[in-house]
Amino acid sequence: MAENCIAPQATSKQFVEHITQRAGIRIEYEHYHLIFNSMETKMQRTLRQWFPEAFRSEKGEEKLSDYDVLQHFAEYCIMLITEGNTEKEREPFKIIKLLYTNGTLSERNAIENEFFTVLAKEEAPGSLKRHLDLMPADLRQVYLKTILEN
Repeated sequence: MAENCIAPQATSKQFVEHITQRAGIRIEYEHYHLIFNSMETKMQRTLRQWFPEAFRSEKGEEKLSDYDVLQHFAEYCIMLITEGNTEKEREPFKIIKLLYTNGTLSERNAIENEFFTVLAKEEAPGSLKRHLDLMPADLRQVYLKTILEN
């Protein structure tokens, strides 16, 4: 039984070696590392496909976490809101709603902790009603909760 387990303190390299050995395949850790780190998450892929203009300034070489991408996207949304084009302002919130409602608990937490927190820091009493009007009804409660928690 012990040979089928891996110690909790094992490194990612040890984990890859253990899994590939159990599966009866051989893969070099460096290849696994390159493949794994070059993969985009569902959230990153969705945001980049729907809003390529928001990510034009990013370096493609750099591996960004969902948290980094959500922070950057929130800053992009703030820029859209400042410009004042209402339809362009609403679109990001529709996509965030889809990601939030269909996301895992981890993805929903990332949206609350990064996307909504960045927006909430820019919030002023006079702009709150306008910003809530831009959001789908499902997101309003989540946004208000984020504001109250921060």
